Amino acid sequence: MINRVGIITYHHTSNYGATLQAYSINRMITSLGFDCEIIDYRPYKAVKAYLEADFLNRHAVKNLKKRIMISNFLHNNVKLSVKAYYKYDQLTGLANQYSTIICGSDEIWNVKSFRGFDPSYFADFATSGVRKCSYAASVGSIYGFEQNSNKINSMLDSFYKVSVRDKNTADILEKECSIKSQIVADPTLLLDFDFENLYFESFRKRYVLVYGVLSKEEKSLVSHYADLLNLELISVGYYNGNRFRNIVDAGIVDWIKLIRDADLVVTCFYHGVVLSVKYNTPFLVCQRQSKMNKIGDLLNYLKLGYNTMDAKITNPSQVKNYIVKLSEDNIKERDELIGSSISYLKSCLLN
Repeated sequence: MINRVGIITYHHTSNYGATLQAYSINRMITSLGFDCEIIDYRPYKAVKAYLEADFLNRHAVKNLKKRIMISNFLHNNVKLSVKAYYKYDQLTGLANQYSTIICGSDEIWNVKSFRGFDPSYFADFATSGVRKCSYAASVGSIYGFEQNSNKINSMLDSFYKVSVRDKNTADILEKECSIKSQIVADPTLLLDFDFENLYFESFRKRYVLVYGVLSKEEKSLVSHYADLLNLELISVGYYNGNRFRNIVDAGIVDWIKLIRDADLVVTCFYHGVVLSVKYNTPFLVCQRQSKMNKIGDLLNYLKLGYNTMDAKITNPSQVKNYIVKLSEDNIKERDELIGSSISYLKSCLLN
């Protein structure tokens, strides 16, 4: 009997979080003793969107270097299918190569993104003899499947197990598809990263790390707060102006370690929060409506009270009131979520 696992997720991107979650779910399943690979599915629409985002701006050269570094990381550390697939109909017949297909994680069920509705991410190409499960799948910021709900309901009906990353996704599945799902941790929380032997430039000064593009007001507040504590300002992955040390072309390992070793992380991104939670790094959330479902849900699940920096702060010293720090109870909640998530993944593959 075939005992191979195929993963379908977002992986062909220069986004740090998407790349790391793909790496993490692949490594986690491999550690359980399975021959596991990511199905190298790269729909043309997504390829075009990523290229435009990276190269139709004045940071194209650094973005190219970043893209190459992230691509090299993925190819050196993750097993991909031998072939790359660019269209949905190319995936037919693939399922016979796997005993189980895992869908996720990431916003693979966001049917209103630029990708549109793509049944590939519901493993629609799999035959009836293949076990289908989802791991930490998400609908992102949407609030319903609407015209696609019947199709999605039919596809999910054949799943062996369903898990999601946030309560919003769980609520939509229960309301529109009558499917109860388990909320699990993002795969980047599940394993320890053994990257200590890889090169990373160390910083002599303590620093505030910014991950994401800040508004003018946010930059001013963060800059003044850093000055109050004599902290360096570093921006990773994005350019935030001359006041910052901008490491636009950082690799995956640099990004992880910059978050781990920061005095404070300022971010509007989900995986910026996730890695801060992973390494107990104090962090500050910047309000972005499209991100708040998943960020807010994670922090609420871990019983981490927080406020975003969208409030009218007039004094930079007030920034400290918005910083999130993990207590022993929060760490316990995090570790219990990780434990139940690993148990769920094992139940998908070993039962």
